[in-house]
Amino acid sequence: MKEKIEWYQEVLELEPSSKVFFPLARLLAENGRFADAASALRQGLDRHPEHFEAQMLFLEMLVRTNRDEEAEELARDVARTTSGYPTFWRKWAEALAAGENGMESSLAVSFLAARFDGNRISWGEVI
Repeated sequence: MKEKIEWYQEVLELEPSSKVFFPLARLLAENGRFADAASALRQGLDRHPEHFEAQMLFLEMLVRTNRDEEAEELARDVARTTSGYPTFWRKWAEALAAGENGMESSLAVSFLAARFDGNRISWGEVI
Protein backbone atom coordinates (compact mmCIF):
# COMPACT_ATOMS: atom_id res chain seq x y z
CA MET A 1 0.00 0.00 0.00
CA LYS A 2 2.79 2.39 0.95
CA GLU A 3 4.51 1.76 -2.39
CA LYS A 4 1.33 2.55 -4.30
CA ILE A 5 0.88 5.79 -2.37
CA GLU A 6 4.46 6.77 -3.09
CA TRP A 7 3.99 5.95 -6.78
CA TYR A 8 0.91 8.20 -7.01
CA GLN A 9 2.80 10.97 -5.24
CA GLU A 10 5.67 10.65 -7.72
CA VAL A 11 3.26 10.85 -10.64
CA LEU A 12 1.75 14.02 -9.19
CA GLU A 13 5.18 15.56 -8.71
CA LEU A 14 5.95 14.94 -12.39
CA GLU A 15 2.47 15.84 -13.63
CA PRO A 16 0.64 18.05 -11.12
CA SER A 17 -2.49 18.20 -13.30
CA SER A 18 -2.87 14.40 -13.34
CA LYS A 19 -6.13 12.94 -12.09
CA VAL A 20 -4.26 10.37 -9.99
CA PHE A 21 -4.86 12.75 -7.09
CA PHE A 22 -8.18 10.98 -6.58
CA PRO A 23 -6.96 7.38 -6.21
CA LEU A 24 -4.12 8.72 -4.07
CA ALA A 25 -6.60 10.48 -1.79
CA ARG A 26 -8.75 7.35 -1.52
CA LEU A 27 -5.72 5.29 -0.49
CA LEU A 28 -4.69 7.90 2.04
CA ALA A 29 -8.23 7.96 3.46
CA GLU A 30 -8.36 4.15 3.63
CA ASN A 31 -5.17 4.30 5.68
CA GLY A 32 -6.59 6.85 8.11
CA ARG A 33 -4.51 9.71 6.74
CA PHE A 34 -7.47 12.06 6.43
CA ALA A 35 -5.55 15.34 6.51
CA ASP A 36 -3.19 14.11 3.78
CA ALA A 37 -6.18 12.93 1.74
CA ALA A 38 -7.85 16.33 2.15
CA SER A 39 -4.67 18.07 1.03
CA ALA A 40 -4.37 15.88 -2.07
CA LEU A 41 -8.02 16.47 -2.89
CA ARG A 42 -7.75 20.25 -2.43
CA GLN A 43 -4.81 20.40 -4.85
CA GLY A 44 -6.50 18.10 -7.35
CA LEU A 45 -9.81 19.93 -7.22
CA ASP A 46 -8.05 23.23 -7.80
CA ARG A 47 -7.07 21.78 -11.19
CA HIS A 48 -10.17 19.61 -11.75
CA PRO A 49 -13.15 21.30 -10.06
CA GLU A 50 -15.54 19.21 -12.16
CA HIS A 51 -14.48 15.94 -10.49
CA PHE A 52 -17.71 15.19 -8.62
CA GLU A 53 -16.60 12.06 -6.79
CA ALA A 54 -13.49 13.90 -5.58
CA GLN A 55 -15.75 16.64 -4.23
CA MET A 56 -17.75 14.06 -2.31
CA LEU A 57 -14.63 12.45 -0.83
CA PHE A 58 -13.24 15.90 -0.01
CA LEU A 59 -16.44 16.66 1.90
CA GLU A 60 -15.93 13.47 3.92
CA MET A 61 -12.29 14.36 4.64
CA LEU A 62 -13.19 17.90 5.68
CA VAL A 63 -15.64 16.53 8.24
CA ARG A 64 -13.15 13.92 9.49
CA THR A 65 -10.55 16.65 10.00
CA ASN A 66 -13.05 18.93 11.80
CA ARG A 67 -13.07 21.56 9.06
CA ASP A 68 -16.81 22.05 9.36
CA GLU A 69 -17.06 25.52 7.82
CA GLU A 70 -15.27 24.36 4.67
CA ALA A 71 -17.44 21.24 4.61
CA GLU A 72 -20.63 23.32 4.82
CA GLU A 73 -19.45 25.58 2.00
CA LEU A 74 -18.63 22.62 -0.21
CA ALA A 75 -21.96 20.96 0.64
CA ARG A 76 -23.77 24.14 -0.44
CA ASP A 77 -21.86 24.14 -3.75
CA VAL A 78 -22.65 20.47 -4.40
CA ALA A 79 -26.30 21.04 -3.45
CA ARG A 80 -26.53 23.97 -5.88
CA THR A 81 -25.19 21.78 -8.65
CA THR A 82 -27.23 18.66 -7.97
CA SER A 83 -30.50 20.51 -7.34
CA GLY A 84 -30.38 21.63 -10.97
CA TYR A 85 -30.89 18.03 -12.14
CA PRO A 86 -34.30 16.80 -10.91
CA THR A 87 -34.21 13.84 -13.29
CA PHE A 88 -31.24 12.44 -11.39
CA TRP A 89 -33.25 12.60 -8.17
CA ARG A 90 -36.31 10.95 -9.77
CA LYS A 91 -34.22 8.11 -11.17
CA TRP A 92 -32.46 7.65 -7.85
CA ALA A 93 -35.85 7.46 -6.11
CA GLU A 94 -36.96 4.79 -8.60
CA ALA A 95 -33.79 2.79 -7.96
CA LEU A 96 -34.32 3.04 -4.20
CA ALA A 97 -37.96 1.95 -4.50
CA ALA A 98 -36.89 -1.14 -6.44
CA GLY A 99 -34.57 -2.23 -3.62
CA GLU A 100 -35.42 -3.98 -0.40
CA ASN A 101 -36.83 -1.63 2.23
CA GLY A 102 -36.21 1.35 -0.03
CA MET A 103 -39.69 2.85 -0.02
CA GLU A 104 -39.04 5.40 2.77
CA SER A 105 -35.79 6.55 1.20
CA SER A 106 -37.47 6.66 -2.19
CA LEU A 107 -40.20 8.90 -0.81
CA ALA A 108 -37.67 11.35 0.62
CA VAL A 109 -35.68 11.49 -2.62
CA SER A 110 -38.92 11.82 -4.65
CA PHE A 111 -39.83 14.81 -2.50
CA LEU A 112 -36.49 16.42 -3.34
CA ALA A 113 -36.98 15.67 -7.04
CA ALA A 114 -40.37 17.36 -6.97
CA ARG A 115 -38.97 20.42 -5.18
CA PHE A 116 -36.03 20.69 -7.55
CA ASP A 117 -38.42 20.42 -10.50
CA GLY A 118 -40.17 23.57 -9.28
CA ASN A 119 -43.15 21.98 -7.55
CA ARG A 120 -44.17 23.83 -4.42
CA ILE A 121 -44.94 20.83 -2.25
CA SER A 122 -44.32 20.77 1.48
CA TRP A 123 -43.58 17.90 3.85
CA GLY A 124 -46.83 18.77 5.55
CA GLU A 125 -48.73 18.07 2.33
CA VAL A 126 -46.84 14.80 1.90
CA ILE A 127 -47.58 13.63 5.43
